[in-house]
Amino acid sequence: MVVIQTVTVKIVKQMTDEQKAIVYDECLRESDRLQRANSKIKSEHAGNITPELQKILDKNNKRISELVTKLESLFQ
Repeated sequence: MVVIQTVTVKIVKQMTDEQKAIVYDECLRESDRLQRANSKIKSEHAGNITPELQKILDKNNKRISELVTKLESLFQ
């Protein structure tokens, strides 16, 4: 994990502000889409989240967390 973070930081430092803006927009768009999907599942199945739906929610939340980490790395 440390090696990956070090490589990511080096790559990010070499990116232009325009490249960072593109990555930022892409991450934000994907995160918004995943959050909307989670909201839809929760509202349509309120109080009755099946294990299959919970797996989808967990997968989406994991990806959102990854995207947040990626966004944060853009501004370190």
